[in-house]
Amino acid sequence: MHAIQMALTRISSVKPPPPSAISIRGSAPGGFGAAIDRSAPPSGNPPPPSLLYPDLPVGGDYGSILTYWVRKNVPTFRFAGLPADQACVALGFEMLVAFILLSCGYLYLDKSMVPNASYWINLYLGNGRWPGVPGSGPVSGSAGPLTLISTDPGAAAPADGYCPFFPPLPGTDFDNPNLVQVSFGQAPLYVAGQ
Repeated sequence: MHAIQMALTRISSVKPPPPSAISIRGSAPGGFGAAIDRSAPPSGNPPPPSLLYPDLPVGGDYGSILTYWVRKNVPTFRFAGLPADQACVALGFEMLVAFILLSCGYLYLDKSMVPNASYWINLYLGNGRWPGVPGSGPVSGSAGPLTLISTDPGAAAPADGYCPFFPPLPGTDFDNPNLVQVSFGQAPLYVAGQ
């Protein structure tokens, strides 16, 4: 357990490599995880997250945030056991780092949950396997009941403060039953070293 926490702490500090060092591949329609099309040829250097999502909402109501991500064709999740409008997680992209596929997303929490963001990150994004991401906090400027929680609240672009997380992967050791998929879509795949 301690080794997993140490590895996740190291992985959570990984940022996408510079665009010149990576290629991006799309995922196949129809879902998450196994639906990623890893056979597709690289489509060129991908933009950093801030260019993938330059209009990333820093807050708002659940409907407008969900609509934003559905229009971006990105899978979204809610917290199991809580009303859907309390939290939204969007799978912004995946990153292949040293043979590990790291899911990176954007977490929106109801303002009443923001003071305990580390708890929610640990329980729902980390599936109880890590104590949260140091330095995480709300992005300023939220206009609605949901607020973007960032791993780098002071980043120049909100999209650069994504959160690593365990998605639901039924039948695997890394399944996260604390997240329930709400919408399907494709998440860009960053591949380091190509």
